[in-house]
Amino acid sequence: MNEFDHANSLGARREQPSSPLRSMARLWPVTFVLVALGLGAGLAYSAQRPVDYTAEARLAVGGQTVAAQAVPGFALASQQLAADFARYVTPDQDQAPLSQGLGARAAQVVSVSASPIPSSNVIRVEAVAHDPQTAADAAHVVAQSLLTQVNSTDTSGRAATLLTEYKALSDKVAAAQAKNTEAATSLTALENRLTPTATKASGPTVFDPSTLSASDTALYVAAQSAAAKASSALASVQIQQNAVGNKYQSLVGTDTPVTNLSFVQTGAISSDDKRSTQERFGLLGLLAGLVLALVVAALVDRRRARRSSKHGATTPSVSKESIPFGVVRVPPAPPGDREYELRATSGNSVQ
Repeated sequence: MNEFDHANSLGARREQPSSPLRSMARLWPVTFVLVALGLGAGLAYSAQRPVDYTAEARLAVGGQTVAAQAVPGFALASQQLAADFARYVTPDQDQAPLSQGLGARAAQVVSVSASPIPSSNVIRVEAVAHDPQTAADAAHVVAQSLLTQVNSTDTSGRAATLLTEYKALSDKVAAAQAKNTEAATSLTALENRLTPTATKASGPTVFDPSTLSASDTALYVAAQSAAAKASSALASVQIQQNAVGNKYQSLVGTDTPVTNLSFVQTGAISSDDKRSTQERFGLLGLLAGLVLALVVAALVDRRRARRSSKHGATTPSVSKESIPFGVVRVPPAPPGDREYELRATSGNSVQ
């Protein structure tokens, strides 16, 4: 490479800015400070945000009693019931129980929800609040509200209805029994009256409807029909009474019906978002610091390149075509650089 190409390459290198990453590496103290400031700002902001505490309570469908487990299909049915009961929990529906149970602290509750635990008959009731004790109390209040709603619907209301129905059927059974007894007595009395009187010659006699006259036959058929109707009515009412009695005994005969809810766990804190919030905003602050360091490094590099270009304007590049034949010239040396010398004699080269 001769003097002309070397001089032009020096000027080109002075005018080309370096990459932003190289600039960040060259300005590593500034980069480190900006990244540390961004990380610190993110952590400081996360510390000012309120922490959301999550508490949960758990309810089981039908409990774990022997009576519940003995019901055919209990496992699948209880899982389906758990999914159905979980839908009862909504923020709007549980606003009244929260206000009654927590008072003014109900305003600190962020959300409430319920979901069935997969492949089980357990319902998870969750509450989120800014205070840990409020979250635990809210989860317990919502779970208790759900338990009361399901259990009261399942026992007291239905049991009272069945008992009232059973008493009404008992009165009907008593009336039917009286009519059946009366009809049977009337039929027996008629048969005795229509039976021929026994004599010594004929001996004992037996009632024979075929020997009756037309009028006696009509009386006998009517009495026999009335006795049959009374007996059928009595049997029908007794079947209804027995069915209602069995339902009532099945409902109130066990301490925990298979469709009732029972507590597995009262309200307790399960998690909080403090660590996740710190990680999220710390990472955002770190990225913001890196971006700021990149911008600062690019601005510094551009300013340095602009200064270099201004200096290159005072030292133009040398073109071979502009030099007369036989004369070798080199561009003026930069300030302080005495490496190149101008030799006007032809045939000489720059050392």
